[in-house]
Amino acid sequence: MVASTREPRFVVAVDFGTTFTSVAFAHSTSPRDVKLVMTWPGAGTGDPSAEQVPTEVHYTNEESRARRWGYELENSSTADALK
Repeated sequence: MVASTREPRFVVAVDFGTTFTSVAFAHSTSPRDVKLVMTWPGAGTGDPSAEQVPTEVHYTNEESRARRWGYELENSSTADALK
């Protein structure tokens, strides 16, 4: 039997939805130990919907491509729906 020469991998899954986006990750050495991203810029701590972020991006400066996204958008229609 030939020994495996595969390098361990870090696997990331993105569910890019029309309203919300979720991200999960795992390491190939423990593929059943899947973790969800639960911390998002602009989200409050202990937010019950923390496993999802609104799928919204607002470019604040056309030249620099500066942007805000997800919970950083104060007047987000999807963020308001969670309240």
